[in-house]
Amino acid sequence: MRALHVITRPVAPPGERQVLAVPEALRGLREHPWEGPYPSLELLQTVPPGYQERASGPWQELRSVWALHNTDVNQHVNVHEYLMSMENHFARMLFGANLPLARHRIARTDILFRKPFFLGDAHAIRARLFSDGRHTLLLGGLHRVEPEGGLEPRPSVCARMEGELEEAAD
Repeated sequence: MRALHVITRPVAPPGERQVLAVPEALRGLREHPWEGPYPSLELLQTVPPGYQERASGPWQELRSVWALHNTDVNQHVNVHEYLMSMENHFARMLFGANLPLARHRIARTDILFRKPFFLGDAHAIRARLFSDGRHTLLLGGLHRVEPEGGLEPRPSVCARMEGELEEAAD
């Protein structure tokens, strides 16, 4: 795993969210230089040449709400909930596209956390599915549901999952 962690104060008022000094509890960690392009929504949502979008019908979106069992002691949604939600959504999308779930595995996940969710937050998972031969690609995000029922246009959590279909047994 390679991770880039940007520390912020997500519930602080605008202008006070940036953390400028390393917190005491993290001072023992060593900083490593980041190699490669800085992760961004645009980078994660890039479709490589040769990949074609696969229709998945109504399986493209799922709405839900975060409950107590999805959160930690501070009522922040746990990281593993985002990952499991996207893995499960990959399966729904494959199902909607009539691709064989039993032969599919996720080989790589890139995930970008923009804005955390909390207990009681309504959200929707939206994604697009692509394939190139045996290779699959899910570009998805967890979006906040606005009070009127629409979705915030930018995802709070963005994921890129690359997978592959094993050869069919003879």
